[in-house]
Amino acid sequence: MRRRTFLAGAGAAAFCFNIGCTATRPRTCGKGRRLRLALVGCGGRGVNIAMPDMVKEQIVAFADPNPWRIQAAFARLRQLDPTADTSKVMAFRDYRDLFDKAADELDAVVITTQNSQHALAALMAMRRGIHVFVEKPMALTVEEVHAMHEVAKRYGVVTQVGHHGHSAAGIRLAAEYMAAGAFGEVREVWCWCDRVNSRLRRPPKASPPAGMDWDAWCGGSPICDWYDADELFPALTWHDWHNWIDYGNGAVDNMGSHILDTPVFMLGLDKTPPAPYDVDRDGLVIGDGAATFVLEEYEHAKARGACLLAELVGFAETTDGTHVTNPNAETMAHALTGALADAGIDARQIGYVSGHGTATRAGDVAETAATRSALGWAVPISSIKSYVGHTLGACGALEAAMLVKSLETGWYPPTLNLRHPDPACAELDYIMGEGRSIDAEYAMSNNFAFGGVNTSLVLRRPGAIKA
Repeated sequence: MRRRTFLAGAGAAAFCFNIGCTATRPRTCGKGRRLRLALVGCGGRGVNIAMPDMVKEQIVAFADPNPWRIQAAFARLRQLDPTADTSKVMAFRDYRDLFDKAADELDAVVITTQNSQHALAALMAMRRGIHVFVEKPMALTVEEVHAMHEVAKRYGVVTQVGHHGHSAAGIRLAAEYMAAGAFGEVREVWCWCDRVNSRLRRPPKASPPAGMDWDAWCGGSPICDWYDADELFPALTWHDWHNWIDYGNGAVDNMGSHILDTPVFMLGLDKTPPAPYDVDRDGLVIGDGAATFVLEEYEHAKARGACLLAELVGFAETTDGTHVTNPNAETMAHALTGALADAGIDARQIGYVSGHGTATRAGDVAETAATRSALGWAVPISSIKSYVGHTLGACGALEAAMLVKSLETGWYPPTLNLRHPDPACAELDYIMGEGRSIDAEYAMSNNFAFGGVNTSLVLRRPGAIKA
């Protein structure tokens, strides 16, 4: 298989690469037998960092498109374990050949390729019941991460993401200092790095190293021109792939994953789910997702017999610009009252509010104050962000889509993780614990963005739309 035929098939997880065969059961290892391991990607990370631990088990194969890296891996194996019979260790230029020809000889693989190959190799292994250790980052894109999670769960394999910095003692000592109160109360964390993984221009084209399977190195990413090292940067295949979006994630992953890891681990931010409106909330959690709406004039939709999901009856937006992140409850309320006026309805006709609910103290307090001020009563409210996190620019569309479904079914979700509403939040009817059936003709969806950009929608349920 060459070049773009990497993209020939759809994987079991709606993934856009051909990831191979029907899986067997997860591999098991009898007591006393060493694990049979393959190293996929024989660069410095694999040969110098992974192999010293891999030799404690049994290395049975190497895979790398560059022949001299294969040679370096064999030399390193002989150095680490002089008793190893390297004649029995297989070598492959393409890891697809490894899985096609030697899958039955493997218990697990260690993947230390460039980022763009992580998901491809891992998915091929997991679908064959082969356990996976993959270097950070887990994959090139969030979509690939989701696919890997799904396949790992489906086939019951053991997986782990390697993170050299997190494996060292320093981060645990820092966490112990934090727990002992040595740093006091941490209110704000700034993370910074002077390493910039990017290039302003493409270096001159050169020929790949002799014998290298260049198509296999590029894998599922676009085929590009190889280039050699210059006075400022290393060669593409050595380290410079970090600089290109089709192969790496720049400094955000290369250094950010280390630098951001320490405060996240120290402060326990990786263990705390979003809890909008709760007195013990400690901030937003980033999510991802999207939604798209088709807006159509009612008479046009009626004439073509369209299925009406909801009617957008009111909209308003305000912009105060008072502060980038500190919200203003007064101008928030103006957006809500403007939407009510545009819809031509009374505030008491709003049966439910889909709140912005970011789980930040300033945001939750200002939002609930604005909602109470504009509507004048304890309207039922909950936050979808407790389920999907803050999807940033997508959150308005995504949350409105979920509100459309609630209007259709009459069931409105609770705010997850909300147990004790913050007394500083305004008096509203916070839906928590279990969802609620509400006979609402109208509902409101509110979003409040950075820089004081406030929006409010009023939607009408499908059954209430006059034919």
